[in-house]
Amino acid sequence: MCSSQATAHVVSAAWKCALGAYDVDAAAGLPNSPYCNFEYDHIVSPSIGGSTKVLLSTIVTPAADTKDKLLPALVIAVRGSASKVDHMVNANSRPRTAFDCNGRSINAHGGFVNSAEALEHAVSERIRLYVQSRRSNTHIIFTGHSAGGAVASLLFLRRLVGSDSASDARLSCITFGAPPVVTQALNVEGLAPRRPLGLCLNIINEFDVVSRADRPYILCLVNLIRSLYGKPAILDDGVEFTRDMDPPGSRASQQAAGPENVWRVPPPMYHHVGSRVLLLTRLDDDGRICLKACEVTEEAFQQLLFCRVEVHRRACYSDRIRRLEEGELSA
Repeated sequence: MCSSQATAHVVSAAWKCALGAYDVDAAAGLPNSPYCNFEYDHIVSPSIGGSTKVLLSTIVTPAADTKDKLLPALVIAVRGSASKVDHMVNANSRPRTAFDCNGRSINAHGGFVNSAEALEHAVSERIRLYVQSRRSNTHIIFTGHSAGGAVASLLFLRRLVGSDSASDARLSCITFGAPPVVTQALNVEGLAPRRPLGLCLNIINEFDVVSRADRPYILCLVNLIRSLYGKPAILDDGVEFTRDMDPPGSRASQQAAGPENVWRVPPPMYHHVGSRVLLLTRLDDDGRICLKACEVTEEAFQQLLFCRVEVHRRACYSDRIRRLEEGELSA
């Protein structure tokens, strides 16, 4: 993930902006770090109905002269779920068309599509003003934690495949603990091969249940728990399985698992946009907790059984991103 410490600094800057979107009172004065300076740009307030999420735009510049091309950048951060209304919007999981690309429709989580569309005008305006102020070498970074990351991914994709005044701007998307959002795995580089592309990363704490949260997976977890108590599996007509796969928890699935006691996970309903990078904590030879990062393929990620809520919390991401920024990543 982090081929250079400069990349880690940009990931950390994106996280600080994503975190700032949760506290609009403090967001106007994000503290500078030894590596980056933060300049408040604009805040979009949430709507009563919940479809418009808080959006914070911040101009991030390097604290010292650097040859790194990732900064300066306009960072557009979308707040994750912070109210019951937000969770109700997120629950609208039926897929709908998010945008068209090369003559085909790209479908995504309906609730997140609604939120992205509600922010479309504000995002376009902030980008337009930023591009006008710089005129060249512009970089736009979309970010967010949890549901905010899912909405940020859609805003990123709409910019990537669309034509606007910022067609020469480099685009990046860095999310943290975001749920999957699009109905098909996308080759981001292939969507707009002529568009300058920066980073496209989904930063995920190991075992973060939200990073796997779509309908088939949640049902899979429910049936796993039911199986521990000898209860039959709950079947869902809306969940598709491959021909050689029975619903998790069914008698046929349990028999197929065999002596290895493997719990079979159904194919996902939604996918992330870009690469998935897991942040892991392990004990080293001296008994100290060390931080590791590894990129996980789409196929491998689909087989992971994540079920912890604690590691999804902002405090947990803050701690690991801080260690990443300070160069504490172990080989």
